[in-house]
Amino acid sequence: MFEYDTQIALDGSEVSDDVLEVRFPHSGVLYLRGKETQKNQLTVIVHTPGGKVSYKVPVMRMQTYTLEEIFEKKLYILLPFYIFFFEKSLSAYENDEKARHKLRQEFESIREHLEELCREGTINEYTKCTIMDLSGKVIDHLTKNYDRVKKEVRSVMVGQVLEYEAKTILRRGQREGMAQGAARGKMQTLVHLIAKKWNKNQSVPEIAEALEEDEVRVERIVELLEECGRHNTEEVVTKALEDQLLKT
Repeated sequence: MFEYDTQIALDGSEVSDDVLEVRFPHSGVLYLRGKETQKNQLTVIVHTPGGKVSYKVPVMRMQTYTLEEIFEKKLYILLPFYIFFFEKSLSAYENDEKARHKLRQEFESIREHLEELCREGTINEYTKCTIMDLSGKVIDHLTKNYDRVKKEVRSVMVGQVLEYEAKTILRRGQREGMAQGAARGKMQTLVHLIAKKWNKNQSVPEIAEALEEDEVRVERIVELLEECGRHNTEEVVTKALEDQLLKT
């Protein structure tokens, strides 16, 4: 958990002059299985050269949330693990057709609710498909020794069309994300190179010629550098440029 927190903090870090500033996220721990006697929070203590820092991490337990609470509090991330509520009774469901039918109805209500949220625009199609696809994976794992239960419940949450739809959306999102990431990387490099030459008091025409870059674009970046301050982080300038220059 601390590794994830650190990575998130580094991804959003800011550098100004000789100071690195990182912000740790408000993370939490989810127990899929847990006892009521377990504490409601964990503590992280970090010993640094500048002193000791500690913070609390809240603990969530799957068993403490009803299906109504999950939807009411918009804890949709818990839905793929809803099958854990029935873990201790899987053997009974396996040998009782009526019980399996009730279990199927429970998961049908989840799917119907997700589809309704999607129609309302509360969640998008990709989120709905992801939740249902993850639910199928968890169901496969937890019911691997209960074939009848797996067949009954999985048929509700996962289907051929759904899997195709989710993968199609995911691929599109990955392509768009890669394209945006590549463009932003080029922009960051350009800003860095221009800032380096600008800090050496080179003129706009000189910078444009040296970098073989459009003079109008170089001039705009220099203007933003001047607005943000000579020693301000280049990240600020890059963000300001994204909407304006990545479209040109």
